[in-house]
Amino acid sequence: MKATDLCCGVALCGAIFLASCCSQPRKMDGKKTEAISVQEHSEWLKSLPSYKDLKEMPDYRVSTQKFFDRVKGRTTYLELQTWATNLLAKHAGTTETQIVASNEVPHFVQKLDPPLRPLVRVFPKTESTETFVMVDWGSGWGHWGILAGGETFSPTELDLYVIKWERGVYVFHTNK
Repeated sequence: MKATDLCCGVALCGAIFLASCCSQPRKMDGKKTEAISVQEHSEWLKSLPSYKDLKEMPDYRVSTQKFFDRVKGRTTYLELQTWATNLLAKHAGTTETQIVASNEVPHFVQKLDPPLRPLVRVFPKTESTETFVMVDWGSGWGHWGILAGGETFSPTELDLYVIKWERGVYVFHTNK
């Protein structure tokens, strides 16, 4: 499955939710109200401050570069790579993707792109890529994060937009 397939699925679920929530009676301010039309719901969504942010969302390449700049201000590639290679050694021989418990993710990684906390996964070696760690933030609009492995790791076989930081460390976005 490609990352874009996941994002399309989230968008479809949002459209289904929008259609179903507008047709159901609900309580507002403690009073039962009639269902609202999709048009009324759409106008209400457009009035939210977050809508403007989404509407003016930058290109994924710009978003990835801004993320990269934030991360470089909070850590070094060497600190990330050292942590990642130690984590890979801990999971050596694993044949399935492993989700790392949040209490096992160091504070410096958890605070790389606040206020969100990342999902950290260890990916095993395959025929097309070496083992690596993915530090992942995201939503239905796409995912972004860091890929780190040994010095020879390269995410060339992954369907992602990537920016190389140093050998074995990259930042990525799924909206390629």
